[in-house]
Amino acid sequence: MIASVPIGAWVGLAAVAVVAAATAYLIRRGIQRREALKLCAFGLREVGIRPTGLASATLRLVFRVSNPGPGVAVVDAIDYRVVLGERPVAQGSVAEHLVVQPGEWGEVPVTVMLDAITLGAALVGALLSGERRVVVTGLAHIPIVGGWKIRLPMEGEYTLGRAAA
Repeated sequence: MIASVPIGAWVGLAAVAVVAAATAYLIRRGIQRREALKLCAFGLREVGIRPTGLASATLRLVFRVSNPGPGVAVVDAIDYRVVLGERPVAQGSVAEHLVVQPGEWGEVPVTVMLDAITLGAALVGALLSGERRVVVTGLAHIPIVGGWKIRLPMEGEYTLGRAAA
């Protein structure tokens, strides 16, 4: 009976088996990376504001992803919202494919151009209220199998220092 099966059928069956094994591997790897992200810590390492002219300034944010877990973690993008005092200053998304090995951390720098009116109003409001906190909230996008993504909430807080006298 086996001898009567054409060789092409055996090749086709072998190809299906290889595709099934590869798909199972990708699914398992996607699940492992998703599980690894449950242990990750998302935070804000740096906030910097630099004037770039009379009508604008540059806001620099550096997000940090720490991976204390045993598996590789992957982040595809970060959506963020920046609030100074109680005033929204900036929001956006950065597509950054970041692979964080076990026991290590990675950083995603973001530079945002701000208009002087938005920044000035936020700074004056913060000075009048005594509030020096910059709060950044957002979502980290993590790729899984088949183009699907999960989104994990993240939040970071940074206190603006006083200028040296």
